[in-house]
Amino acid sequence: MAVDCVVTNPRKRGGTGAAACISTFKKGYFRWYGGRFEQTGTNSVIVAEDGGFTAYTPRTTIIKPADAPLSRVEANSIVTEIDEADRTPPALVKSTYTIKTIAGTTSYDIAPGATFDLNENRILNAVITTSKPATTRIVHAQDYAAYTATGQTWTILRQDYENDRSVGQDQTYRVPLRLYDANGNFADTPLAGHILNVDDNPIGPADLKASGVTAGAWWEVQDRATLFLDRAGQVPVSAWADDGDPIIRRVSDKLFANHLVVPDDSMGFYLRHDDLGSYWLEPYTAGSFFLIGNPGALQFAKFTASLGIYREPGEAGPHCLISVPRSMTIPTATNATWWMVVRDGQSFIIRLPASGNSGTSTGNFGMQGAPLVLSLLSEPGLARSNAVDCLDVADNAAVTYPAALANARARLLADGNAGQTFNGRFYGGVVTNRTESDDFRFRIERQIGEWAGLAL
Repeated sequence: MAVDCVVTNPRKRGGTGAAACISTFKKGYFRWYGGRFEQTGTNSVIVAEDGGFTAYTPRTTIIKPADAPLSRVEANSIVTEIDEADRTPPALVKSTYTIKTIAGTTSYDIAPGATFDLNENRILNAVITTSKPATTRIVHAQDYAAYTATGQTWTILRQDYENDRSVGQDQTYRVPLRLYDANGNFADTPLAGHILNVDDNPIGPADLKASGVTAGAWWEVQDRATLFLDRAGQVPVSAWADDGDPIIRRVSDKLFANHLVVPDDSMGFYLRHDDLGSYWLEPYTAGSFFLIGNPGALQFAKFTASLGIYREPGEAGPHCLISVPRSMTIPTATNATWWMVVRDGQSFIIRLPASGNSGTSTGNFGMQGAPLVLSLLSEPGLARSNAVDCLDVADNAAVTYPAALANARARLLADGNAGQTFNGRFYGGVVTNRTESDDFRFRIERQIGEWAGLAL
């Protein structure tokens, strides 16, 4: 059925008949079933007035506004115009609904970018900043395990290129995020960190020296050819005739000439090993420690030091791992240019070549009950324990060494006053007279980790 101008509305439209409508009035209603219902003509509209209503039963019904749409889109807004029923003269009321994204209310930035490249074995902080308060939510997990979040800082953890754990198996770790402003408007901000391959194979002393290191030390307990039963280095460990573990009093330096020697024959270290092929030293007598090289050894303004150790659970401290003195004219525990110390529990204390300030690590630095690789870089004052970094201990003031250094010998596994001796396993260590790049340092740490049976 086609209906033209079923009802004219002179009260609302001036009686011209040009604005036709189908209407209900005074609580009446208009109902249709199925079929096709089509509006045509200018200003055609279905209305219900004074409590009336329209109803339909949807079957194949199609309501088709023609050139008089009930709403229209203007830019980012939806505009609806309706007849105001009870005003004289009649008027149209326009309602505008604006649809916005977060970009319309809050600007945001990600440094260094939503997509970034990163060398393997490195960490990177992706910091999200917004012009107004906003919150971040994870859209779905994907590679979320590769990141940690603190507020609006997302840190990608160290990833191994040779062990790709990304969901897409493409060396790219993605975490789809969504930013919400105070009004609930949002924008998607996916992070994607692509891991680059670097040479991170364990390094040996010859390669390290060839790279430009001019001073330092390489102590490798794993290499039995460097271990001696006497302090002079004349009796190799192979000469041990007893059934028990041999007692070591000297470890030769494979890099330069900073050999480890106990102060007297009453001291020494058992050489022990496990079925997996790891070798380590443990104190033969309480208070045993090593002197390092000649007076003045390792007194570097810039250095990188890495040591492999193990502490039994519940082992009390503190235990000094290495102490390089300023002056030994008056030996004291704290008279050090730089040092590395593990304390009770898990903390790790360092001192840098500075005016005497020390820094204490946070987190599980000196953990007990597992092999541990600890590193210290003079610049930027970075302490590292396996995959944990600590950057809150930087202190790089210049230091002037005393002229009289006749007795100034660095100590391994004891402090500057031969106290705080270490009671645990020592797998070996490396010291260089420069601040190693992260990639080079990791190769050293990986080498020490292999000695300790620790995969880094």
